[in-house]
Amino acid sequence: MFMLTQQDRQQLVKDLKEIFGTKDDLKAMEARQDQKYATKDDLKAMEARQDQKYATKDDLKAMEARQDQKYATKDELKKELKPIKDDLKTVKKDTSVIIRFFDREHIKLQKRVKKVEERLGITPDPS
Repeated sequence: MFMLTQQDRQQLVKDLKEIFGTKDDLKAMEARQDQKYATKDDLKAMEARQDQKYATKDDLKAMEARQDQKYATKDELKKELKPIKDDLKTVKKDTSVIIRFFDREHIKLQKRVKKVEERLGITPDPS
């Protein structure tokens, strides 16, 4: 039978500690892993930074609201254009009346000139 002395056992324990990891070794290894890989807290912090970096739906809605206040809507434009259109119609009607008046006056003058030329025996100018 084989007997181990106290010194043999101590040497064996020492050798086993070198071969197999101890609790301290595992804790140190876990700490290194925590530094190497992202944790849930790391991901939450990263998500928070991303939320500040990119626009959210609420940000876009707020932007849209500001744009809506900046530009006129179709209804607002129609409302603003109505008096202008009415004025334009009035100007067109007035212009038409003025043109008809001067056309009649021109025709009257042509007739008068023709009568004067006939009485004086003047031939009409071809231009």
